[in-house]
Amino acid sequence: MSFIELWQQNTLSLSLTRLSMREVLYLDHAPCPIYIFENGIFQKEFDEGEMINIERLKTLLAHKHGVVFVPHKDKDKIALQWRNKLIRLNRSLSMGDPLKKGCQQLNLLSMALSKLYDDPLQDALLMEQFQVLKNFASFLLDDMAVLRGIYNNYSKQNFHYTIAQPTLSSLLLLGFLKKTGAFSERDLEKYFTLSYFKDIGMSFLSEDKYNLPQLGTRDKILFDRHPEESVNILKQRLPISNDGLLVIKNHHKLSHQQMQSPHELALYGLETVFITLTDIITAMTSDRPYRKKLSLYEALQFGQGILQNSYSREYRLLILFFKELFQ
Repeated sequence: MSFIELWQQNTLSLSLTRLSMREVLYLDHAPCPIYIFENGIFQKEFDEGEMINIERLKTLLAHKHGVVFVPHKDKDKIALQWRNKLIRLNRSLSMGDPLKKGCQQLNLLSMALSKLYDDPLQDALLMEQFQVLKNFASFLLDDMAVLRGIYNNYSKQNFHYTIAQPTLSSLLLLGFLKKTGAFSERDLEKYFTLSYFKDIGMSFLSEDKYNLPQLGTRDKILFDRHPEESVNILKQRLPISNDGLLVIKNHHKLSHQQMQSPHELALYGLETVFITLTDIITAMTSDRPYRKKLSLYEALQFGQGILQNSYSREYRLLILFFKELFQ
C-alpha cells in the first residue's frame, strides 16, 4: 500500500462512523458514501446517490458484513431516510401483505427506539414514534392473526435486548389483554404504548454497560431508578395521563414476593400487574449476558405464582394465549 493510500485509510478511520447493516436495508438510495471494512481496509460499497440493491446487501451479509461505515457528518441523513419510510409505511399498513408490512414496521420502530435511547430528549422522534405506535396497535387489533408471525419474525432479528425486551413484551401484552376481553380498543392501544415506552429510562446507561455480566454498584442504582427516569422523560412531552405515568413508575417494583399478596396486587392495579408479568416472561425466555434463557414452561410457572391466587381466570387465559401463539 502506497503512502497516499495509507493516508487515505487513516483519514477514513477518523471520519467514518459505524452503523448496523439493518439501517441500510431500508434505504432507497445511498444519501452518502457507504463503506465496508474488508481485508484490513475501508472499501466504498455504494457511492452517494446510488440505488440500494437488496441482493447486494444480502451478499454482504452472507460474507459476515453486519456493519457498514458512513461519514460521521452524514449519519443523520441515513436515519432521516428510514424515518421517512417509517412514516410512509404507517400510512399504508392496511394495503398489501399485512405480515410483511407489520414486520417491516416493527423493525423500523425498533431502529427509531434505539436512536431515541441515544438521545431521549429528541421531541420530534419521540412524538413520531408515539403516533406510529398508536396506529400500529390499531393495525394489530384489526388483524390479530398476524401478531404471531410478527412476534416470531421479530424475535429472530437480534436487536439488543434493551430494545427487544419492551417490543416483544408489548406484543405479548396486547395479545393477552385482547384475549381477556376486558379492555376496550382504546385501552388496549394505551397499555401497548405504555409498555413500549416504560423502559426508556434505561437510556441513562450506555448499551455497553448492559453487555456486562454484572452492573457496578452505581450503575445498579441508576438501573433501579429507570422507571422514575422513564416518567421524567415522558411526562408533559407525550399525552400520557397521570394514571398511565403511575403504571410506568410502578412496573418494576413488583417482585415475585410482593405480587403474592392480593392486597398488593390491587394496590398497584391489574394493568400494572399484566404489564409487569409480560415483561418478566419476555425477560426470562431471552438470553442475557449474565444467564441463559429459561423455558416458557418455567416462565409460566412463575406467572402462576403471580396470578393463580387472585386471578385464576386470567392465568388460564394466559396459558391459552401462549398455546395459540406458539402452536
